Formats: sequence, structure tokens, C-alpha cells
Amino acid sequence: MPNIVTTIEAFTEEVRRYLRDYPELNRLIKGEEHKDIDIAISMKDAAGDYNMTPPFIGDLQPNKIPTRYLTNFKLGTIIHLLQSVTLLNIRNRLTYNDGGVHVGIFDKQPDIQNWIGMIKPQYMKTLDRYKVSLNLEQAYGGVHSEYYIINNYYDVGEISLLGNTSNIGTGGGVE
Repeated sequence: MPNIVTTIEAFTEEVRRYLRDYPELNRLIKGEEHKDIDIAISMKDAAGDYNMTPPFIGDLQPNKIPTRYLTNFKLGTIIHLLQSVTLLNIRNRLTYNDGGVHVGIFDKQPDIQNWIGMIKPQYMKTLDRYKVSLNLEQAYGGVHSEYYIINNYYDVGEISLLGNTSNIGTGGGVE
């Protein structure tokens, strides 16, 4: 299984680029919304999704991601990151009304949950399909039907289909 040559720092930057999480683009908050450690923890959680999804055909480490799975791993990392942000928004949500003016603080939670609800099924489907394809690749040439055993094609030594041909025609029969 080929691994992409990248570092966790480069992947963290790729996640940040996907989220557009840069100080100059974050107009309502100061600095970056997600710390590098938060992205690293979400990477570990996305690797946990992979490792806990059957078939169990090897562990995925955040620093060794197959190139074919990198895009979906990034999506899983972002889903876990945004689930964490949603918990923060739920905990700190405050709405205020005065004189017909409505102000909401930490009120992005429904929008984030809606996006997660839309994208998570795609993430899980891609994860399942990737694991099934890996399982099939690893089984290539090694899966036999039950007739393989029933018809004596198991390895018990050398079996001649004709038996001992030296006795044929002498009344000795086939051994």
C-alpha cells in the first residue's frame, strides 16, 4: 500500500487551507480558529474511524496515510474538527433580543450540524468502499469455494489421478 510522502505539519496546513482558517479571513475571531493540536487530535479520531470500520485489515496511522485515501482522511479530520466546534457553540450559545434587534453569539451550531449531516454519509460510504476494495485486493487469488476441499484438492502429498499405472492391464487395478 503506497504511502504519501508528507508530514503531519503539511497535512495540517492542507486541512487549514480547505477550511480557509487564516487570520486574514477570520473576520469575527482573532487569529486561527483551530489550533494545530486540535487538528492533530481530529486526525487521530479520523484514523480511529478507519481502524474501527470492518473489515479489520490493518491499522491506519495519522503519519502514514495511503495516497488513495488521503482526500477522505482529510474529510474525516474536518468532520471531527467541526463536531468539536459544534460542542463549543452549543455550550456558549447566547441569543439576545432588545427592541426588535436579535443578536446571536455562538449561533453557528445549526449550520455546522447541517453541513456535517450532509457530508458525513459520503465520508462513511467512501470509507466503507475503500476498506472493501482493500479487502478484495488482499484476497486476490486466495479465496476458494468449498468444493476445493470437498473434491480432495487439499495438500496431503502427491495424488495421482491415475493411481499406480504400472498395474493397469495386469489385474492389479488402480491403487
